[in-house]
Amino acid sequence: MPKRRSASRGGRKRKNRKSETAHAATAAATTIGPDVPALTFQVIIQGTPHKKVQVLTNDTTVYDLMDCCCRLTDATDNEGVDEHMWMLDVGANPNNGDEPDISNWSQSSNISQHVGPFRHLAEEHQISESKEDSTPLQDLPLAPGLFIRVMYDMGSSSFFQLVLLSSELISAVTAESLPRAIVTAADDDDDDDDSEPRPFLTDAEVQASVEYRRVVAEVGETAFKIGRRYGEGQVVAAQARIWSQLEKDALQHLVMAGTHKFTKAWNELLCHTMLFRSKSTLSAKWYKFQRDKALLDEMHGTTNWLYGIGDQPPAETLQRAKELLKQVRQMCLYKKTAPCCG
Repeated sequence: MPKRRSASRGGRKRKNRKSETAHAATAAATTIGPDVPALTFQVIIQGTPHKKVQVLTNDTTVYDLMDCCCRLTDATDNEGVDEHMWMLDVGANPNNGDEPDISNWSQSSNISQHVGPFRHLAEEHQISESKEDSTPLQDLPLAPGLFIRVMYDMGSSSFFQLVLLSSELISAVTAESLPRAIVTAADDDDDDDDSEPRPFLTDAEVQASVEYRRVVAEVGETAFKIGRRYGEGQVVAAQARIWSQLEKDALQHLVMAGTHKFTKAWNELLCHTMLFRSKSTLSAKWYKFQRDKALLDEMHGTTNWLYGIGDQPPAETLQRAKELLKQVRQMCLYKKTAPCCG
């Protein structure tokens, strides 16, 4: 985002200043420049206020605002503005933090619906947003209390809300640090939470997993030599390793826990446990399991129908998933054969 240029410095030095203090004050005022307008938004996740986001009024677009939410807050679970499709309902009615019914997302003239970052996916009544071409925030009805309902990642939707708290003038010095996140009490409480789980694996176990994946990467997983049937020394595509029931159970429990999106699940859990599977393969299976789960739940009129989990607390389902993932890891290390990841 382009920075606002500071005003030019004063002209030649004059003699006989009243005082050094007066000179310093005048120079500072001339150098810093005038105040600039800024907007402060409150991020609300599941009804709880989290970080605030502050941006410049004049130099920020809808795409930029969404990018700030992705980079500076936990609203999208550390996934980027260009990784998934997203939708903003600007001027929607507050829903007390509950996940909105997508089918009821209004097309009222009082609401502008902004879709990004893939321009070709926007429907006729929607406003397309992208890095190259996006609506300036100045074009929105920027009154304090403006409510924006956000849906991120249409395949595995997460929802949060933005509320415009203030539109005010800030100093040019402060403006140089924008966009920025302002930490709230809710974020501080999260950092001091005594219930933070212990590390899933020890440092030694993580290092062993990293080493295992390094060795596998050097083996060459996509081709191998076949004997007489195909001709001596002929190279053919490797066959993907069949998914074991243990692997399926572990991944499905993690999906049903609902505590992780895929990127976080990969970084914290899957990378060091499901050692036979690449990130791309796990991603495809992850989203397939999510779709299957939704269909089964709809068919049976319940939640988490598979495995009879039902209304079991997410923490218990996550704990079971971790137990199964540890078993998967042991299975991978025990076999000690270079996997054909797939």
